[in-house]
Amino acid sequence: MSIRRQVQSGYSLPELALVIVVLGLLVIAATTVIRDTQKVTDSVEAQALFQRADNALSGFVYANGRLPCPAAAGVAGVEDCGLTNGVLPYQALGMAAQLRNQEGLEFRYAVYAKTGATTMDAQLNRKLDRIQPFYATATPLSSTSKNLANASDMDLCRALSNGWDATADATYVHTSDGSTLRHIAYVLADPGAIDADQDGNLFDGYNMAGVKFGLPSRGISAHYDDQVHAVYFDEIWEWMSCSGILSAVVHAHPNVKSTTAIYKQALVDYKVQLQLAVEFAKASNATAAAQLLQASAGLATASSLLPAGTATTLLMVPVGPYVTGPAAVGLAVAAIAVNVLGVTAAALGVGYLNVNLIPLTEKMVTLIEVVIPILTTLDTSVEANIKAADQAGIYER
Repeated sequence: MSIRRQVQSGYSLPELALVIVVLGLLVIAATTVIRDTQKVTDSVEAQALFQRADNALSGFVYANGRLPCPAAAGVAGVEDCGLTNGVLPYQALGMAAQLRNQEGLEFRYAVYAKTGATTMDAQLNRKLDRIQPFYATATPLSSTSKNLANASDMDLCRALSNGWDATADATYVHTSDGSTLRHIAYVLADPGAIDADQDGNLFDGYNMAGVKFGLPSRGISAHYDDQVHAVYFDEIWEWMSCSGILSAVVHAHPNVKSTTAIYKQALVDYKVQLQLAVEFAKASNATAAAQLLQASAGLATASSLLPAGTATTLLMVPVGPYVTGPAAVGLAVAAIAVNVLGVTAAALGVGYLNVNLIPLTEKMVTLIEVVIPILTTLDTSVEANIKAADQAGIYER
């Protein structure tokens, strides 16, 4: 009986080593692909959650005229205005539950809240009457800021402007690259899935605590897996349409008030010049009286143009139930009446003034004395209407 010898074949050590190397490379490649895919997935999910938070926050601003205060971490999402950083106050935002990432971890939330004098205040989480426009007051003529006595969401526009203009201060919420800082209106930070920098805190880099956050543009790496969403002052300024509305609140309507005050003071001064003309005439100095009256006529002509032009604008573009036609008509009538008398006086010769100066000027003084109280009433009415418009929300978006 013969015994057949079976020949067995297998990998040599070099071949086996090569196979192990190839498998290792495949595992590394697969791990990289999986990790990169996970990064993309996490980023997409985070952006969707950031958008959800933005929508809730913008709705809160429209309803309350301010940004919400943060809530303390681990608490039931209730605002705590003693904080400037914490987590989203989901109850105040009308959300069903706290905002969490795919790992079930809470996002951090911080808001810019720099205190200051009322008109310079930049606490975006407080509703204050920051808009106090300057306008003229009559007799004696002066300019002063006026408190409209109503805090509206347009006062948030002033706070945004104040925050934008504020000098860099690391005690208020900001992003940083390590060398420079930039203030932001509010920020959300997603801690990612792991403690990538292995410091015992799920938030990496500057995002661990306080009001300093990493740049939104910083990419995910082996030592950083957070995602930061920063919203800047100008972004909120634009979607609130602050530019167009503030021009009316701070300039256009107060300018109407200034017009009435300036015109009233002009008429008071004009009246004094006319009375001087009468005194000169009574002293038989008709030539001097005529020159003074003719000069006064120039004042009447010039001063009539401003209220007449303002009246035209108001008649063409009324502001709801405020500063409407009657106010404009009052300005126009007063302007035209005084202007006509002034031009008439300027056209008269010295010889005519010798005979008729006193009756003419006295009639003009009488007319001005009638017009001045009308302007006083109109001036008070316009100021009241500016405040009433603010109270009624005419200056809202």
